[in-house]
Amino acid sequence: MKSCLLSLLLLLSVGFVVAQQNDYQQPQQQKTPQQRADGQTKKMVNELGLTQDQAQKVWQVNLQTIQRMDSVKAQEQMIKDYKGYCLQQILTPDQYNNYLTIEAAKHNNQPQDQPQQQQGVYDNNPQPAPGNNQNGNQRWGQ
Repeated sequence: MKSCLLSLLLLLSVGFVVAQQNDYQQPQQQKTPQQRADGQTKKMVNELGLTQDQAQKVWQVNLQTIQRMDSVKAQEQMIKDYKGYCLQQILTPDQYNNYLTIEAAKHNNQPQDQPQQQQGVYDNNPQPAPGNNQNGNQRWGQ
């Protein structure tokens, strides 16, 4: 049990480093956080009629949210890996393989048509994230 706890701490500390490195090493087929923030902001400009000033502030919020979500996803995967490692230490090989089969079936049986829960993206009024676009880039013309 103590070794599992130590392994979790090691995995989490490595995860923070990996999440930071992911900001610099994006695969070519995946969009960068900045590109994703651009797309989200352009959509909001079109749908909501944002001013130039609003668009720049919204872009910052979108970028910071994307970066934080990417970090959380990386940590979530490491925690799942940790659970698998610990279960592998406890279960027999047959039990562990059965567990993996059951988990895979759970994910494969989820209906693809099931609508994603909307969080009311435009309904709530979150506080703006700290920081402004320091370099004054104009990304959206109106």
